[in-house]
Amino acid sequence: MQRHILSSDDAASVEADYNAIRTAVGMTEDLGWGVLRITGDGARDLLDRALTGDVMTMMENVMISTLALTENGDFIADPLVMAGFEDFTLLCRPGLMDGLRAALDAVVADVDECELEDITDRTAQIRIDGPEAAELPRTILGGAVSGMRIMTFAETEFDGGPITVGRIGTTAEFGFFFLGEEAPIAALKQEILTTEPRTKMCGARVHNLLELETRSFNSAMDMPQQEHPLEAGCHWMFDFRKPDFVGADAVRDMMEEGLGKRMVCLRLDGEVSCAPSLEGRVLRSDREEDVGYIANAAWSPTLKTGIALAYLNADFAVVGLPVLVETPTGNLPGRTVSAPFLISRSNAPA
Repeated sequence: MQRHILSSDDAASVEADYNAIRTAVGMTEDLGWGVLRITGDGARDLLDRALTGDVMTMMENVMISTLALTENGDFIADPLVMAGFEDFTLLCRPGLMDGLRAALDAVVADVDECELEDITDRTAQIRIDGPEAAELPRTILGGAVSGMRIMTFAETEFDGGPITVGRIGTTAEFGFFFLGEEAPIAALKQEILTTEPRTKMCGARVHNLLELETRSFNSAMDMPQQEHPLEAGCHWMFDFRKPDFVGADAVRDMMEEGLGKRMVCLRLDGEVSCAPSLEGRVLRSDREEDVGYIANAAWSPTLKTGIALAYLNADFAVVGLPVLVETPTGNLPGRTVSAPFLISRSNAPA
């Protein structure tokens, strides 16, 4: 479970990026998202059959997070689906694009008039996040992106080229991504830096910490032992009213049988300076039996303590359970807590 361990220099860099996004504005450009465009009269039908979410009722310029599964119900990808007027765009996390494309190709043969095109290589990507990011899109791009609700997107132009602007909330700060050809995205990047000089260029790794604090699902970090999305608390990505989707029978069987383990949030007591390297089991405080294990952990600069996501046996997956985390240097006390770990500045009451 020793994944993504940072050196002291790396950790300092991530914390500097973190502070920028939590207090002002951070810009990330090495997103690595795969971008897939789906067109044709059968596009909506294809996605509704292949993915777990409700694509059939999506309105134009709305986005949903959903899942692609195998017939056995195992995780393939967690694409962000963007519904256009007569087309759809899917954004996919790094490393998952081939699996997602194969999952869609397996269904497309049964759908008429539908084409899939990978446009990753010709799509430049940047995002901005932070409490001071709220007005930047409107200030720079004008009324076309004014008043955007979360999980919506808009089409506009900048520097002579089309730009897609989406509003997301994975950091729990004001967050926007921008997609387009290289030249207009490069010009937009410079305009953001000029308009808001406090904007800091940030690496992509900081988002692992930000998403952990706000309990946003991160498939790259939250399922180290190929856990099922239901065990990871991703029920909200499923439309269980749909008569069918790939993997539906396996998912329904799993729900009928009951989940053996569930993900919970865990806050550690005391000083834990190297939480990302945390390795061990989560134990009940009376130490009578093992009850689960750590999946994803980090040091929270805001909370000044270690935080983690853990899989606990279903009978113990409750808020307020005292636990000990067994490590090579001793046992660390902690307690299961409710999500999210913190309320961000962007979401704090006025």
